[in-house]
Amino acid sequence: MLKRFDFSFDEVLSSVKELSDDNADGFSIAEMAESLGMGDNWCRQKIRALIKAGKVICAGKKMSTTIDGRTCRVPVYRVVK
Repeated sequence: MLKRFDFSFDEVLSSVKELSDDNADGFSIAEMAESLGMGDNWCRQKIRALIKAGKVICAGKKMSTTIDGRTCRVPVYRVVK
């Protein structure tokens, strides 16, 4: 099955709003990638565009576990209300 890469700005914003509503402290790039079924780099590009458009802010950082088991702080994002 092929992944769909041509999400519109509004479709990405709608998906990010759902993530933001489900995660009061904000959502990470990894959470966005998992939710949308897309890669981290693709999600970073979309978040940059949403931040430039004033639709999303970096809401701080939260603890996350890396694939090798280490704990680190990662940026989290939230939709501007």
